[in-house]
Amino acid sequence: MKTTPFPQVIVLLLIASMIGIVVKSVLTNVDLNALQAASITSHTSAEQTKSAIWYVSNRDEALKHIKECRKDISLSYTKNCINAEYAIKIIGQ
Repeated sequence: MKTTPFPQVIVLLLIASMIGIVVKSVLTNVDLNALQAASITSHTSAEQTKSAIWYVSNRDEALKHIKECRKDISLSYTKNCINAEYAIKIIGQ
């Protein structure tokens, strides 16, 4: 029976460990991305999309909506959150 030298065993263990970390990371990111997409889809279908110009005309509503967006990170990429943030930049608050 041939024995494997100690340094080769260490290298093989490190490679196996790194592969495990990469696989776990990829699987975790897929799950998070799927959850975020589901959350965004379910929330955006429930409300009407308002333009940045609408939010400029309705400053208080824009500020209120931005607070909601910042409370729930999954909302931050919705059209309403983006438009409300943009409107506040236009207004200059």
